Formats: sequence, structure tokens, C-alpha cells
Amino acid sequence: MIKKENLKDLYPLSPMQEGMLYQSLLHPDAPVYHEQALYRLRGALRVDLLEQAWERLFQRHDILRVQFIAEKVSRPLQAVLHQRVGEFHYNDLREASPDFQEELIRQAQTEDRQRSFDLQREPLMRMRLLQLSDDRFALLWSLHHILMDGWCLGLLLRDFTLIYDALREGRPVDLPAPPPYSRYIQWLERQDQIRARDYWRAQLQDSHQAAQIPRQQTLAPASAGKRTLTHTLPAPLSERVRQAAADWGLTPGALLQAAWGALLARYNDCDDVAFGTLVSGRPAELPGAMEMVGVFINTLPLRLRIGPDDTLRELAKTTQMRLLEAESRQYLPLSDIQSLCPLGKDLITHLFAFENYPAPAHPDGAFRDAIQVESISKHEDIPYDFGVTATPEHGPEGATLVMRYLYNPAQFESAFVERLSGHYERLLRQGLGAAGNIRPIALQQIDLLDNAERDRLHAFRGEDAPLPSCDSYLDLFEQAVAAAPDSIAVEDGARRISYRELDERVNALAALLQKRYDVGVEDRIGVVLPRSAALLIAELAAGKAGAAFVPVDPDYPPERRLRTFQQAQCKLVIGDAAEAALWREHSQIPFLNLDAVDPHSRRAQAPERACGLRSLAYVIFTSGSTGEPKGVMLEHVGLINLIQWSRRQFNIQAGSRTTLLASPAFDASVWESLPSLCAGATIVITPDALRRDVGPLCEFLHEQRIDISFLPPALCEEACVNYPHLLQNIVLQSGGDTLKGIRNGGASDRIKVSNNYGPSEFSVCAASCYLAPQEPSPYPIGKPIANAEVLILDSQRRLAPLGAAGEIALSGPSLARGYWGRADLTAAHFVAHPLRPGERVYLTGDKGRWREDGNLDFLGRIDDQLSVRGHRVEPAEIEHLLSRHERVRAAAVAATRGADGHTLLAAFVTPRSADDSPLDLNDIRQWLARRAPAYMTPAILRERDSLPLNANGKLDRQAIRREAEQLRAEAPYEAPQTDTEKLVADIWSQVLDHRPIGRNDHFLELGGHSLSATRALSQLRGRLRRDLSLALLFDKPVLKDLAAAIDAPGAAAPSAPESGIRRADRSRYAVAAHRSEIQNPETQNPAAAESS
Repeated sequence: MIKKENLKDLYPLSPMQEGMLYQSLLHPDAPVYHEQALYRLRGALRVDLLEQAWERLFQRHDILRVQFIAEKVSRPLQAVLHQRVGEFHYNDLREASPDFQEELIRQAQTEDRQRSFDLQREPLMRMRLLQLSDDRFALLWSLHHILMDGWCLGLLLRDFTLIYDALREGRPVDLPAPPPYSRYIQWLERQDQIRARDYWRAQLQDSHQAAQIPRQQTLAPASAGKRTLTHTLPAPLSERVRQAAADWGLTPGALLQAAWGALLARYNDCDDVAFGTLVSGRPAELPGAMEMVGVFINTLPLRLRIGPDDTLRELAKTTQMRLLEAESRQYLPLSDIQSLCPLGKDLITHLFAFENYPAPAHPDGAFRDAIQVESISKHEDIPYDFGVTATPEHGPEGATLVMRYLYNPAQFESAFVERLSGHYERLLRQGLGAAGNIRPIALQQIDLLDNAERDRLHAFRGEDAPLPSCDSYLDLFEQAVAAAPDSIAVEDGARRISYRELDERVNALAALLQKRYDVGVEDRIGVVLPRSAALLIAELAAGKAGAAFVPVDPDYPPERRLRTFQQAQCKLVIGDAAEAALWREHSQIPFLNLDAVDPHSRRAQAPERACGLRSLAYVIFTSGSTGEPKGVMLEHVGLINLIQWSRRQFNIQAGSRTTLLASPAFDASVWESLPSLCAGATIVITPDALRRDVGPLCEFLHEQRIDISFLPPALCEEACVNYPHLLQNIVLQSGGDTLKGIRNGGASDRIKVSNNYGPSEFSVCAASCYLAPQEPSPYPIGKPIANAEVLILDSQRRLAPLGAAGEIALSGPSLARGYWGRADLTAAHFVAHPLRPGERVYLTGDKGRWREDGNLDFLGRIDDQLSVRGHRVEPAEIEHLLSRHERVRAAAVAATRGADGHTLLAAFVTPRSADDSPLDLNDIRQWLARRAPAYMTPAILRERDSLPLNANGKLDRQAIRREAEQLRAEAPYEAPQTDTEKLVADIWSQVLDHRPIGRNDHFLELGGHSLSATRALSQLRGRLRRDLSLALLFDKPVLKDLAAAIDAPGAAAPSAPESGIRRADRSRYAVAAHRSEIQNPETQNPAAAESS
């Protein structure tokens, strides 16, 4: 409580101050907005006079004596006190060794940064002077950004040194009174808010996509502090920026921000971007504004649209016009501006600031003559994970532009940030061109990649592995038969079939196909059999007859089975007795009932086949976006590449025991069978009853001593987590969907989990990797397999920068021929290679990006996007994030409709283990909110024991969507019941201008944001006469939960002490008498060593 006699003035906050206050109240221990500078000084400095100058500086400037009030008021206020001085510490380190002095300086800096400022209790600027020798000092000066912006630092330093000079010379401090910051606040209150709102609404109402800096999976802890990468542009380029800006009639800041917008457009593969920019905020019409100390800057969105032929000059002109327009409407709080845009607070994901302060950064006056500033180092933070500043600086090589990239290492790899800085320089250099260039290059034509990055991207292709001299994958199978004819090829229940028997039965059936049905090269043979030895015989026989097999799952609906074979124009269909009746009644395609073929029919010699490497091997049908299945045509050469790579990658050899678990209609079935049969391994048919029952399935794998088994991701996750004791010395292959939470089981050295990626259009598998025991989720999908090339392309089919998202494109011998009977679809997806004329690539429609180590991240489908509050959202990305939570094993996300008809996200999560259930869904929601924009936080979050799977063992997204549609984000209206609920509802209705407010309403879903939360809590504190934390509203955003938390015992925060002048005593670091102790940092704790 402030004493009345100590109160000088009281006035509201500026928009920027309100935002800073909100962040500080929400995260009181975070170092956001904590600014720190370390000055290295040399000269005859008097410590006593420096402390007096410090005290006089607080007396001179009202803003330094401000205390902020956010409790029991309708809006936050700042109170100017008559008496208040920030801490001043002095530490004598002259007896310490130079190395130990530096250790103590670093420790003092760290301790100061870790010690947050309490905006409602203490002075917000402090100083520590460390004396290193008689004439060498380290001056640590720190403050909270809510006091002032960067412009003011020069003003403050000037006054501080002039006061010191006057004290040293024994004369009065004769400085003109500074204009108070309150005049600016009064000016703000007079501005036309409606006019500003109309402008920003027109600018932003159709903005639907936030411009993101691509985030990466890093190993840095989430608590790691931000890092800074400093990139100095070469002097000639810096001069070219200055010259071009002058020639074009622009400011350098507008040009640099235009270049940043162009780079964002390339990284996001779009033509409409928005990012945060800082405006100085000092109105020319306000007398004395340039001499005022306070926060004038404001964060505003800068939205840029880049045309296909725009040059940097054209975009820079547009940028300057937007900046000038924004400057005259800058007084609106950012939260109000964001509320006018569909993106809300996610409109700005990072900042770009051009800092060109006219005030000197070094001390002025006689102080400058007596004291030499040897160096200045600064530390600052921002409430975003990424920020860029461009600062003109003067050095030995002349004037240069210094770019500083501030980033969160838990979200961005340092190597990525370094490359991004290089891309920015390349874009500037090419966009500006040479002076006098009359034909500037269009921004879209600028090449961001240098030769080193291009070479690195090319090097990510799979290893070059010679293919064996053969014409067909059947040759490899026959080699395995010849090598060990009596080895067991297939175990199907109690039946064991040797390689000799298998081969002879295949030969007999192939000969029958050729003789009776005239089957030959490029013919299609339908196969509709359950997983069995018969299935393998039918598929191999089709190949030995020279034809391609078309597998269909017999459990598919009859109409789907018939339509598939008709669409493939099959010459024949092979099935069993159960299928025969259907074909006699409904199809004109010849049908061969394998049950009617003599099982003892054998043939030692294979019939002649005329197929070659480019002949059709099989056609696999996958679902199409139109609902009609499409047939993918795969050739022998692709299968040979898959077989040979798989044998090496998974050590499949004679004697290995593998499984056949996948549906015949899933190309993983081909992957399970052919590499094993071509290596002389034994395939164990997995019983149908066990395929989806993970416990018994794992027991089966254990009892059968299986070495290698394919498990769809959902089964693999559960097996690793719950049954690792049954999985010993086994390789689990997974693929076809996103693999998520396997960490518990994956930590076992006896289980090797291989994550694999590949569309049907690339012979099953295109990329693969073994997951490390403690690999964090989401997992990579691997590196390209042998002879495969993976490209990440932007929408112009150029190579995307390393780390940037783009479409996954595939090339190599495993590439499919195209789609059966769909030349239009083939032409659309199998296109000319962007780098090598005459070759093709397949555009997968999958979004991905490269990791630093050459592994790929899968980011979901390009065409699987949802529109939520104007955002294009990839459900897979949210699922990836949720699966990283330590208690979540898997997640599924779908869209539903809220009561107002708008799209909302619904997420279903499963616990990592039984001990984790029930999940704390509120904790998970808050955890996700810390890692993703608000629009990616599901409005509905539900726990499920398991997620529904389809026939192929993949996540059944249709079932997820149906369940989501049945849920309501908002419960039916229910009036507030308790007195506290009624009070909260009344305050919410005033702050949010929304009626009626029900007890089930969610503060954020009603339109609440940072400032409205601060105002709501202020009224709650005042009317309840209790101290409540701002975090409580975000922990309990549902009205009835918030009211219950308020009514719960112990809900009130500790009472605040009475405000007053907080003053630290002068102190010294105690220096031990023995030199050995001085030189050992472990014996010296600066905090403990401090004494009066």
C-alpha cells in the first residue's frame, strides 16, 4: 500500500506498458523485458560520487520512481512516488585473479538476470559496480523495459554522467527539468480510438495465415534462455542499403523490413505475410517528446502482400507506406489490434526491429574525458521465441548494419538460425543488385541457396548401391530356393512349407495361368485371399507367369472388391471357395478357385517369362481424394531395390524369422513377404485373432522367436510401452502412419524400432531410420533408402532451404510408373525432375522438412488442412506436439462445430501408461499452449484408453471425426449459482461486453485476451478484497472452475508488503586472504561473499 504523503502523481499506462505488465504478471519469474548492460570502464572513478549520481538520477526522472498498480483498480495505473531509489551495489574484486574476476562478473550477470523485477513492489532499475583494479571497473546496469525504450538509454546515460561531472567538480547540478512522461499519457488519452480501429480492421480482417519461422525439434531444454546470433553485413552491402534507400526516397528501416517480409514469404511458401514491427511512438506534435524518458514504442503488425513480379524496390515502397500509415494509428493497444484480425493474438509470432537511436550510446561530457568506455555488452529478452534487430553501427571498416537474431534454442537450431541469416543477406544482395541496375530481379526469382547448402541438400540422397544382375525380383527368389531348398519358407499354423515345395507349387500355378488363361507380360491378375501360404503362392505365380498381381483384402466389402478388379481390367482373379460364389454371380472376369486346384500339383522348372526390370510387378489400389480408389503401378526394378535394401538394413538372412501381419491390400504386405522370401528367411503367418490384440500378439512374437516384425504405429506404440519384456532381440518395423509414443519400451536395448516412410507410389519405402532409445517424439521418418532421392520443394518446385517446410518429392528406381488408367492423375503427380531433365519426381502431397543430420520430419498432408479461426491448421502438427507430452502416448485431432457455428478443434489423447491415467487435461492444454499458437490449442480435449484403428491398423480418422462431431465445445447455458460465480459472471460481462455469461463459459472462447484478463482480475481483487494471481484465470478459464478455485481455502496470494524505498547497502565481495582460495571459483560464492 502506497502512503499518501509519498504519492506524487497517478496515471494510466501506455499500450506497450499494459502488454508488458500483463506478461510480467502472468510469468512473474520469467526474464522477459529484463534488460542488462555491462560497461567496461577505465579511469579514476570515485565510487561515492557514482552512487550519489545514481540517487540524483532517480530524483530527476519521475518514471524511475514509478510503482505499478494492477490490484483493486478498473485499469492498471502507474504511481509516481516522491521517494524511491534503485539498488546500488559496490564490490571490490581487486584482490582476485583476472580469471576469477571474470568468473565473478559472469556470475553477477547471471544472478541479476535470474532475479526478476516485481513491478508492484520494488524499483525497476538497479546497478552493481565491480572494481577490478585501481582504474578498471565493470558497471552492471539493469532495468525493466516497462520503464523506458531504447531511445531513452542515451538520455539517461547523458544525465547520469553530467550529474557525476558536477559532483566531481563541486558545482551545482544545473540541468533543465525533463518533461514528465505523464504528458505523453495525457496525449494518448486524447487520440481517436475509433479512427484507429477502423484502419486496423480494414488492414487485417482478411488476414488468415500467420507467417511462421519454421520451428525444429531440438535437444535444448524448454527452460533454456534465449540465444543471440550476431551477423554483421559486409560494409559494401551496408552502404548499398543506405544508398538504395536514399535513391528510392525510403528509410533504410523500410527497405530492411521489406526484405524480411520477402524472406518470410519464401519460408512460408505464400504471398501474404504479417510480422511484428516496433514504431518509435514519439509524436512530433507533443512538445518535449524527444527529451521524455518512458516507453513510447509500440508493437504493431506489418502486413505485406508480395506479387509474383514484385521487386525489392516496389515492396520497400509499399512497406514504407504501411509504416507511415501505422505510425499515425500506433496508439491502439496491440491486443485491441489483434482482436480485429481472424488470427487473434497469433497474428504476430515474432518481431523485426530497426534500431537507429540518435542519442550516443557512450557517456558524454567531462565523464567521457576522464573515464574511457572500453566495451559495452547488452542482454535483453522479448516475449516471442524469435526476434530480429537491425542496427547501424560504426566500426573500423566504416558504417555497417548489424543483424541480431534472438531465438529460443528449444525451438530453433543454431545452425538453422545461421543459415537463415545467410538467406537474408543473399536476398538483400540480389534484391538490391548493383548501383544503377535498371533491370532489378523479381523477389520470387531470387536464389536463396548458396552452393554449400545446395550441395548439402543433394548429399541427403540415399547411398548409391548397385542392383544385382537380374530381370525380375523372381530371380532373387529362385536364387534363395537354390541356396537352401529344404529350409522352411512359410509357417502357416501347423503347416510348414519348404522353399522347394513353395517354388514347385508356384511354378505349377504359373504354368496353369499361362496355358489356360494365356497370361503374359503386363497382364493384371487379381488376388483376393487372406494372409496365408496360398496368398504368397498366388502372388508369386502371377509374377512367374510374367504378369502383375493386384491384391485386395477379402474383408473389404464385396462391391469394393469387384470395382477394384474391374477398374484394373484384370485378366483373371485368384481366390478361394468362399469368394467363388460372389464371382459367379456378379462378375464376368474369369475366376480361379485355388481351393479347387490340386494342392499336390508341382513343377520343378519355372515357365518362361518375358518380363524385365521395367515390366509391371504389381498394382496396389489406394483411396483417392475423390472417393474412387486409384491403382498405383509398380515395376520390378523398384521391388528389386526395396528387397536388396531391406535385406541389408534389417539383416534379413537365411534363418531369420519374420511375420506376415499386414492386410494384403496394404503394400506393407509386399514389404513383409518379398525381402524374406528372397533372403531364405522363414515367414510366420500371424493368426487373424492376434492381429489387433497387442498382448497376445507380443506373446506370439516371443514364443515364435521372431527376429523382424512389421507393426502399424498404433500397435508398435502399445507393444513397446506395455510389453517390452516380451520383445527381446527383435526389430520392429513401423510405417504407414505417424509413429508417436514409444519411449518407455524404446528405451530397451533389446528392441530396435525402425520408423519408415513411403507412399505406395514409391515401392513401399522411401526413407527409414532406427530410433535412438531416448529419441524425443515426434520422431523423424528417416533418411532416403539406397538409390532414392528425396527433395523438399516449395510451390514453385524449387529446393526449399534446409529446415524450411515444403512438399516431399521422390525420385529413383523405386518410382512407380503412374496410375492405372489415369493419365491425368499421373501427369499431375509424376512431373519433370526440377534439377535433372529427362527424369521424373513424384509429388507426394506430404509436407516435410530436413533435419540438420539429414533425417526427415513428416509434417502432415498438404491437403489435410483445417480452417480454424481463419488459420490453415495441420492436425498432424498438433498431434505431434501433444505426443511430446511426458504423459501422452498418442493423440488424434479432428474438427467440429461450436455453438456459434465456427470450426473448433477436438483432440483425443491416450495415456502413456496406466499410471498416467486419468490425465490432467488442463495441464496438457497449458503445456500445449506454451508450444503452439492459440489457434492450435483444441477447444475440446478428451482422454481415451485407445484410438480407433481401421482394417490396415492405421488411425481411423473417419471414426475420430464422427466422435468429434458428437461433442459440443460449449455445454448448454447454465446460470451462475454461487455468489462468487455471479460476481465473476458480472465482471466478465463488463470486461468482455458479452451477455449472458453462464457458469460453463470459457473466458478465452468468449474473446478474452491478455489485457481483458488483467482488467478482470483487477476488478475481482477489488471487489473481493483479496490478492489473486493472474495465472489463476488461465489455469481455470471456465467460470465455475474459477469461482470454485477462488472459494477454495488458500486461494489468496500472500498479502503485499507496504511499498517504500527499498535500498541495498553498499557491499563488497569478500576476498579470501590466501591466493589459492581466490583463484578457485568453487570456493568463492559472490552472493555469500557479499557483506556490509
